[in-house]
Amino acid sequence: MNPSVNSNKSCNEKILVINPGSGSTKIALYDSENELLTLSVKHPTEEISAFDSIIAQREFRRKCIHEALVEKGFNPADVAVVVGRGGPIRPLKSGTYEVDDVMVNELTVNFAAEHASLLGGLLARDFADQAGVKAYITDPVCVDEMIPLARLSGYPGIQRKSLAHALNIKAVARRTQKQVGKPYSESRLVIAHLGSGISITAHDCGHMTDVSNANSGGPYSPERSGGLPICELLEWVEAKGLSARDAKKVFTKKGGLFAYTGTIHANEVEDKLLAGDQDSKLFYDGMIYQIAKEIGAMAASLRGNLDAVIITGGLAFADYMVNSLRDYVSFLGKYIVFPGEDEMGALRDAGLRVLRNEELPESIGDK
Repeated sequence: MNPSVNSNKSCNEKILVINPGSGSTKIALYDSENELLTLSVKHPTEEISAFDSIIAQREFRRKCIHEALVEKGFNPADVAVVVGRGGPIRPLKSGTYEVDDVMVNELTVNFAAEHASLLGGLLARDFADQAGVKAYITDPVCVDEMIPLARLSGYPGIQRKSLAHALNIKAVARRTQKQVGKPYSESRLVIAHLGSGISITAHDCGHMTDVSNANSGGPYSPERSGGLPICELLEWVEAKGLSARDAKKVFTKKGGLFAYTGTIHANEVEDKLLAGDQDSKLFYDGMIYQIAKEIGAMAASLRGNLDAVIITGGLAFADYMVNSLRDYVSFLGKYIVFPGEDEMGALRDAGLRVLRNEELPESIGDK
């Protein structure tokens, strides 16, 4: 039996999943693959703003989750394992990691960026301790399997970094076996996660070998500027008198479609272009054009011979987006669409793999 699983619950496959966002915490309870409960616990701005950091919200959110579960008649202590969304910590290879004391310190003190997802592992540990079981995170945003060539930026001391929607991307990659005709470990794929941020990734036989970092490169998205012309960028920042931190906020929170159209909601822009608005069409088509170029670049990094191009994320529900991208990139290989994202299901599946001894979780203390 896998020593990571509490032996007195070895026949129990109840899994608590915790996925914190900026203004809410999604929770779900599963018995094996069967969903027993799913909730989105809202955290009003006036309550969240009372805390001086995201980490300081830990106990507040724990109480909110506990009360929500008890109100629905579920005892959090009955679970066999707890899985939380992983936050931006040190670079890690794809996999499932135990939230041990080293991980807690990493999430609390040594994180790479402050983000609500840091609370996923911490809250998972809180509820796991209550139940006497283990807590895990899986495929956090900091998954890093980039090859050395992909890290080079063009200037010493500045490296390209792997930061992507790894949880959904890896989950989708594992689901391609039927359509592609071979397992992920033998497949060559380009996967584009299209949401408020856009991650485009190359996959070679189970490894994410190159990444279009949604915060610092690649196509523009509903709220991020993507890769900008460097000379013009530097001149603009100097002219505005902005600090690097303030400029980053502009380009990662108020860039892309928002900067062009005043909205982060891509469906609103699409509705306007379909109604004949030419500006909306230009800016939306421009985003699609840049996405297609980046998919092509990732295909080139794999020297072609792709098994599939996969489109996923919230924008994959948009017919105009999906059909336009198909026109650009379907010549590269099979064109597969997985609309939306199933982060809760991906977290559940990681818990099941551990419980069923299909995956041996790792500890970052061993890294």
